[in-house]
Amino acid sequence: MATSRRFEGSDNADKALLEEDACVPNDTARQKLRKKNRYQYRYGNGKFVCEQLLLKANRRNELNVTILRLPDVIGPNDNIGSFLELQTDLIQRRSINSKTMSPNGTISLVFVSDVAQAIVLVSTCKSMSYVNGEIFHVTMDERISFKDLVLETSAVLGLELPKLNLNEENELVTVDCGAIDNSKIKSRLKFVPTSLREALEITCAWYASPRNRLHTKCLAQSTDSSSSSSDSDSDPGSDSDSGTDPDSSNDRKSLSDPT
Repeated sequence: MATSRRFEGSDNADKALLEEDACVPNDTARQKLRKKNRYQYRYGNGKFVCEQLLLKANRRNELNVTILRLPDVIGPNDNIGSFLELQTDLIQRRSINSKTMSPNGTISLVFVSDVAQAIVLVSTCKSMSYVNGEIFHVTMDERISFKDLVLETSAVLGLELPKLNLNEENELVTVDCGAIDNSKIKSRLKFVPTSLREALEITCAWYASPRNRLHTKCLAQSTDSSSSSSDSDSDPGSDSDSGTDPDSSNDRKSLSDPT
């Protein structure tokens, strides 16, 4: 959700979004998200404000910073349970809501092991100048629609074509700003993403275990409980999230060139 918030109002919806396409979310988009899902809004807004503050400190040479922006993550040990819900719906032949709010209908995903790969690459980079003050998109190569994800998952599970409801929005995709581009981290840090097919095969195989399904359900319930108990009318970082970045005289440049 924090990644989505960075691209609300971007004018680059016809292709995968680059790191420098990020902009400040407008009030209308922010209020729409808050109304739709207060927990996701607060969660994403907190990360959004952290990114602003960290970049500001980095520009002042107070702190070495590298920011990794992620789309929705799939793989074992999911603490939300979204993919497990999708897999269960497919197996039980339920209709799948397949409409997304992505501006061009495409989304990006990342496999959980690739997130770890990106963290290791940044942490072990021999030249600090390669990563300090930089922002990287961590994602698969594939740019797909949610419908494509459903069909590919169904094929991995060996199921018949699912029933799709293209008129109702799904709630499984939280990063719905459109596909994001991973060329920067691939060229600079030699990041090698897992393919969508391989990621789905590993994830579906992991969920085949009753123990793993129960593990995910328990994590998801814990997350739900935490979100309910922390839900309030307060808006984290509302003062700094008023439509301008810290050091707002050069918002877009500061995102791609913090120096």
